[in-house]
Amino acid sequence: MGSNGYKTNPHNQDNVIHPDFVDELPKELKQQVETKFNAVLKAFLESCTKD
Repeated sequence: MGSNGYKTNPHNQDNVIHPDFVDELPKELKQQVETKFNAVLKAFLESCTKD
């Protein structure tokens, strides 16, 4: 069986997008990733500056 008849099948690797960069993500997901990353980065930087 070929993948031609399985356009909506999530297990068909032809239907899976593998972004290499955050900019290639859908807008909502990109915003979520950036928000989480910024929170983690801020916490890390604050932990580095505490005496």
